[in-house]
Amino acid sequence: MKILKNINFAILAVVLGLGLVVTQSAFTSVAKTDDTYWVFDSNDIDDAMTAESYINEESAPGCGSSGPLPCVIVTPSSVNTPVLFQLYLDDKYDVPADITADLSVEKRN
Repeated sequence: MKILKNINFAILAVVLGLGLVVTQSAFTSVAKTDDTYWVFDSNDIDDAMTAESYINEESAPGCGSSGPLPCVIVTPSSVNTPVLFQLYLDDKYDVPADITADLSVEKRN
């Protein structure tokens, strides 16, 4: 009877241990890739489609009050050069107004 009790305890310990391992590995978070921030550095909306009108920043700056000009465009971390950013702009937007209409783009006066 004592041996049966020890075996049951061992089985329970193994089941609990496996349960703990499964639940811990099932809820691990996926590492988020870093974003790239492109800050608009012009006062002319017509420059919004030109990558040279943006400065690549490591973190998002404050944009102040909302206005008609784009402030920051957030891209995936793989869009990290002006050439790639220009391709991103050309692929995602047709005209400058599309950038300011995009709700994911922060705007400024």
